[in-house]
Amino acid sequence: MKFNNNHGIYIDRHENSLFLNGEWEYNLFDDDKSIDFNNLKYKTNLPSSAYKSVYESGILPDYYFSDNSKLYVDMRNKVMCYRRTFETPKNIDGKMAFLCFDAADYTTVVYLNGKYLGEHIGITAGPYINVTDILRKNKENEIKIIAKAPSYKVKNFDSHNRKGENTQIIGWAFTGDAECSTGHFCVQGITGDIRIEFVEPVHLSRPFMYTNSVTDKKAKLHLSVELTRNNFDETKMNRGYYNGEEFNFSPNTGITKHSTGKKYQLVVKMTDEDGNVLNNEYVISETDFTKSGIDKDRHETQYIEKDIEVKNPKLWYPYSMGNPHLYKTEISLYDGEKLLDSHTFNYGIRTVTAEYSKSEKFFYDLKKFQFVVNGEKIFLRGVNWMPFDFMYDETPERYERIIRILKECNISFIRLWGAGGKYEENIFYDLCDKNGIMVWQDTIISNMITPKWDVRLFDTLISANIYRIRNHPSLVVYCGGNEFNCYHVGNAAILGRFFQTTRNLDPTRIVYDTTCMGGSVHSYQNIEPSCYRTIYKDVPLMAETGIHSFPHVNSMSKSFSDKDLEGKVDNFSVEFQRKHPELMNHFLENNEDRVPQMLLRITQLIDTENCSIKDLCFGTQYSAYELFQFMCEALTENYPKTSGLIPWVFTRPWNSMGAQIVDHYEYPLLHYYALKKGFSDVNCMLSLKYLTYGAGEKVNLKAVVINHKKKEYNNLDLKVKVYSPELNVDFEATKKVSIKGYKTNVMFDSFEIPKEYLNNFFFMTVSLKGEGIDVHQYYRPKCLEEYNDKKYRDSIRGKIENNIDYTNRTNLSTQVGKCKTSLKVKRTKANGEYFDLIIKNTGKKPAFPVIIDGEKEPIYLSDNAFMLEEGEERTIKVRFVKEEKVKIYGFNFDEVIC
Repeated sequence: MKFNNNHGIYIDRHENSLFLNGEWEYNLFDDDKSIDFNNLKYKTNLPSSAYKSVYESGILPDYYFSDNSKLYVDMRNKVMCYRRTFETPKNIDGKMAFLCFDAADYTTVVYLNGKYLGEHIGITAGPYINVTDILRKNKENEIKIIAKAPSYKVKNFDSHNRKGENTQIIGWAFTGDAECSTGHFCVQGITGDIRIEFVEPVHLSRPFMYTNSVTDKKAKLHLSVELTRNNFDETKMNRGYYNGEEFNFSPNTGITKHSTGKKYQLVVKMTDEDGNVLNNEYVISETDFTKSGIDKDRHETQYIEKDIEVKNPKLWYPYSMGNPHLYKTEISLYDGEKLLDSHTFNYGIRTVTAEYSKSEKFFYDLKKFQFVVNGEKIFLRGVNWMPFDFMYDETPERYERIIRILKECNISFIRLWGAGGKYEENIFYDLCDKNGIMVWQDTIISNMITPKWDVRLFDTLISANIYRIRNHPSLVVYCGGNEFNCYHVGNAAILGRFFQTTRNLDPTRIVYDTTCMGGSVHSYQNIEPSCYRTIYKDVPLMAETGIHSFPHVNSMSKSFSDKDLEGKVDNFSVEFQRKHPELMNHFLENNEDRVPQMLLRITQLIDTENCSIKDLCFGTQYSAYELFQFMCEALTENYPKTSGLIPWVFTRPWNSMGAQIVDHYEYPLLHYYALKKGFSDVNCMLSLKYLTYGAGEKVNLKAVVINHKKKEYNNLDLKVKVYSPELNVDFEATKKVSIKGYKTNVMFDSFEIPKEYLNNFFFMTVSLKGEGIDVHQYYRPKCLEEYNDKKYRDSIRGKIENNIDYTNRTNLSTQVGKCKTSLKVKRTKANGEYFDLIIKNTGKKPAFPVIIDGEKEPIYLSDNAFMLEEGEERTIKVRFVKEEKVKIYGFNFDEVIC
């Protein structure tokens, strides 16, 4: 038999769960015939990927270092076998027992006490098995597991499933993808908790609470929960799934409800963060399914539906809007004085709906992307998310660190990318609840066609996960997946199950079929950043966008030998790539669409033919900084036409050269700070329509203040400056402004570009100060000779304006390096995990750019990669992992170490 039910099920966690995590014996074998459970000579701690286990046992070297990942390719053709013994608790007499796997990847066979229990297929959910009659109570039990990869013994396995031949239901990014990764990793192992749940024969299952409506004075909630009756096995429910050509009639045909006469008490207790308690008690009459006329093979649990009213509710908000208030919610079942079952979870009272943005409609299937939280419209300050570790090394501490880094970037919305191939761990959703971060949840289908996917298996996997995560207030969207054709016959069948199952199990969330579609955009074009203000002005949602960069230079030293990091980059020539196999093993999407974009961008900054890999780390990140800055500014200014920005991608599952904001070793890259500033509650900008001009053109100096929380501020100083290529002030003006809405426009005099600027960068700054606000932005537009030709300018503006090749021009570092200044830096004594850097520009030219870095470990700053104007002093708050020296460097001042 197979564990995969004809409709997904989930067995809830209880406070008395018996976890079988920890040390297991294991070994890997060549095939099924060579399996020998008497030859398990290694030990590993589960949950764990197979790859992590063999590395920690010394069978293979560090997957992440050099090109060692190539040694792991044949792992997908090995069979992993695990074994351990355990004893049951003493107080389980009369209780049912369920053996639960929260993630067994991909084909899993389980034996308990020598009994073959069956085979499970799938990832991130199940199997869930009734083992009441197999478990040895108060005695030693033995469990054995066999785990195989999805591509086990499959020749020429195509993770992207281009021909539609795969039956495996997986996302491609973790299953041997050779386009966006090395192609060496394939998910395998027991990567989720293993637990046994002991419950009374009469118990509660799968409680679900949601908010119907909210006001300041009253919230109307609804509770749905299942009552499992005596002598009923909920893992064998037949929910009338399609079976061949047979039509299943409604189970309610001819039903008259009858009671067994047995009554239970249901108690719902909600406690807010101040200790205030709301109690609701209900009497539940047990239904007699047989007398009610329901066929035996259609017996299910008994569904209980209750409305709950909360007076003066404390609402859950994304942290960018308010406080993410949570209620500790306890749902208990009593038989008289006896407690039969209890479930506890944190619940947030909130509503999240979607409306159309103000963007013009161009096609019939335009989707609603304007999010409304508790009745208030917001701009989504988001980011895409994929699993952050190939080895599934996902400790609670690591989740907490990464979510903290994300929140410090002013991000309050996460899209879980479907091709990542997994639903996240419980700790992830718990942290998003606690920190007020909204979550968009893709399913597994991504960039493929799926005519041979088993719709029942797909339904099983998504059902279990919907049951598991649907009580989290942070969860606001379900989406069918990523970049797939919704109209392909195989995809349409899968998508049909997605919509029906989601509607049945959770009708409260926003649901989309796929993205990009219906007005959402995925953009990775070779463009000047100003295009975000021109060609994307009618985009309802920017759901993916970004550019390649190298990781932090300190991360590089953790991934490559010194020899592979030596030498000149030589414009990334074929010969350079040949001589750096370790580096290229970590390079993602080394193709004509992505790499030329990256290289063209950095020719503006440095000499790419003669730079080092260290220079390339800086150059790729700093060029991405400008792109991210303009992206944020243009799209936040474009609200309410554009209702959100979700750039690609926060971090990656290994240290790689690709689009990312924080690298695998948790170093924030320079464009992290562009995003952090662009997503701040209050930001000011110059609304520059273009980044490249001709001499004599007039630039409209329009300043814009974005105020996400719409608070009122008065008597603020808004200052604009224009600097010549030699960093002399050519224009300066200050205005007193007040702001109270989302967007405030302030016009200054226009500035005519002098002919002396020709073939140079020039510089602009804008700052806003007062009432606790101190915001600065700078720009480095270009004045180029070919743009003197108006006909040429008109031919490219308003269209895709490609990145400009600066190979034979004076780059930015050379130009600014001639305008010397000096810095004075003072470092305060550490207070906990923080200290301050007080940086003063003691020269007569702006310091540009000011880059701050830790000596070895990551540091997290209030600002980085900024311009420090002549005579200006600024205090930068530093959060450190390990207190050490920091260095401050840039183009036109001597490096400072303190």
